[in-house]
Amino acid sequence: RRITRRDYTYFDIIVGMDKENLLFMEEALGTDTEHKFHLLLEFVGMPGVSLKDPWHTKDYELAWQELYWGCAGLFTRLTGLSHSPAGHGVRCFPGEAPC
Repeated sequence: RRITRRDYTYFDIIVGMDKENLLFMEEALGTDTEHKFHLLLEFVGMPGVSLKDPWHTKDYELAWQELYWGCAGLFTRLTGLSHSPAGHGVRCFPGEAPC
């Protein structure tokens, strides 16, 4: 569904996959005065970096890795708990410490 003004009021964090998502959110809701809009990869220390769209790259493995690590970073941000990739078929994210 499309994002609504109620979503902005209700949620503390609103996540987009790429810069185009962020532009749409600002277009739909106005300026992000409360700094709630985030790109998913911000949660793994990559601010301003969009996920690579597998439609264009044809690299579905990379898309899976980026989604996994972004979600794991978001999980850590929300809970304060670390998430280990062991047993999930996921490589360490580029630039991260060995896992």
